[in-house]
Amino acid sequence: FCHHLRAGAVLRFRREDEPRVLRVLRVQHVIVVVHPRGEPRAKAYLAKINAFYQQIGATNIANGYDLDGTPRPTNPTVNQSAAFTGPAGVGAMSDVAFAPLRDGAYAGVATLKQLDGSIYYTESWTGLSLVMMNGGYWNPAAK
Repeated sequence: FCHHLRAGAVLRFRREDEPRVLRVLRVQHVIVVVHPRGEPRAKAYLAKINAFYQQIGATNIANGYDLDGTPRPTNPTVNQSAAFTGPAGVGAMSDVAFAPLRDGAYAGVATLKQLDGSIYYTESWTGLSLVMMNGGYWNPAAK
């Protein structure tokens, strides 16, 4: 996945770093979207991640990827994981061009059935993602 974005070589990620990198990228989706200053480099990086997910389609997002973008589900089941689909939908909020990804991700996460893997972990991502995508999040810039 990072190789697909040309980040792996730049940041010198090794194969054994892959699980940690993927967790960071999920969190980064949420952080980049809510960044109050709209950092242009972050937005450009997020656009690459969004393009990757939009090409796949919200209903086809796997629950794990290799650094080169090859799906490598950690828990291959029929269920998707809100830990991947939710942050992809939140990241898609950054640009109207990714509205199909955003809407598809929301529809999937809102079923409350994307609980692949740890229930606590994926339910947490479900809640966080739905709060962000429905506008119920706290905006520190608002008065």
